[in-house]
Amino acid sequence: MTDNRVAVVTRGTNGIGLSITTNLARQDASVFICARDREGLNSTVKECQEAGLDVESTTCDVTSTSDVHRFMVDYLVGDAAAPVTARAINVCCGLGNY
Repeated sequence: MTDNRVAVVTRGTNGIGLSITTNLARQDASVFICARDREGLNSTVKECQEAGLDVESTTCDVTSTSDVHRFMVDYLVGDAAAPVTARAINVCCGLGNY
């Protein structure tokens, strides 16, 4: 299903975001998680990699256009506040700000 796919999951360090992260990684997607908390990211990546999952991370503030532009993605799963996620998707897809 996810052959050669990359997924970015916002707030992928806990809750629904973490569940989505692990499910996508189990389907062989390369998953990048982002959040503002570096310690939480490091802990989550360590646990996932110890389980054999392809998960990497970077700090990212999804309200920052420059942070969002750092990603080239096949999937953007927004688990961080709906209006902010909609803005991030618009920026990623070249639709501009709404």
